[in-house]
Amino acid sequence: MLHLSQPMTDSLAFAKELAHSGKYKMATLNNESRELNVYRIEKYGFVEIFSLFVSSCFVAQRKPGEAIYRTALDLTQSAPSQCCFIDDRAENLKAPAQLGMKVIQMEGTEKLRQSLQMIGVTP
Repeated sequence: MLHLSQPMTDSLAFAKELAHSGKYKMATLNNESRELNVYRIEKYGFVEIFSLFVSSCFVAQRKPGEAIYRTALDLTQSAPSQCCFIDDRAENLKAPAQLGMKVIQMEGTEKLRQSLQMIGVTP
């Protein structure tokens, strides 16, 4: 399984650009196993990008359930209206939208960049 994990290099580069701007608090929220999650964090340098990892393997909650999004809000001490949740699956966008977060369905890095610009998020 680990060898099948491949980085999305353009998306990672954009995420680094946003993180290094210092304007945004960036976190991940995922449903990965502990082994895969730790592997990806280390292999792809996620600690350079994200300050928080809300992983189902650590918090015993899963997307698309509302609880994991509430946990992320609590851990970041952020109001939903201050947050944007990005995911490639539409089903994972419903709960954060209902909580009041802005949501974007990931459909490629350039479209993501444009969608973020529309809500005022720029590097």
